[in-house]
Amino acid sequence: MGLHIATGLNHWIKSAEAKTLHAGRLNIGPRLILGFVFIILSMLAADAVILWQFHLVRTQATRLNDSDQKLIAILRVHNGLLAFHDRMNTLAASGDAARLVTEAEPLRTAVLEDIRRATSAFSLQPSDLQQDPTILPTLQIIQSALPIAA
Repeated sequence: MGLHIATGLNHWIKSAEAKTLHAGRLNIGPRLILGFVFIILSMLAADAVILWQFHLVRTQATRLNDSDQKLIAILRVHNGLLAFHDRMNTLAASGDAARLVTEAEPLRTAVLEDIRRATSAFSLQPSDLQQDPTILPTLQIIQSALPIAA
């Protein structure tokens, strides 16, 4: 009876070995090849993830650059308006009407050019960010409020 149990156990072990992965039977060469293939595939997957992240960073950088260009244009308009206002106050305080007339037009032209650049920066560049809907009308009001050249 003990021999019968041992034979049955031996038979069961051999059938279990036949069903398992035959990795133990592979020589070192095929094992190394499988290992290197796995490493190479892992590196390719990591490279794909890195390229995807670079694409996301580039997209975000482009969007930030567009926003920066818009803000710079608005700051130029603001700076131009402040310079225009300061120079007009100085000229008005001096009481020299001829100088006021001659210097007002170049200042007005510079402010209008800044407004034109800001308007084109806001209307030409598409933005997927929510932008303030009052910016363009404000620029148009400032432009129309400047005195017309004589």
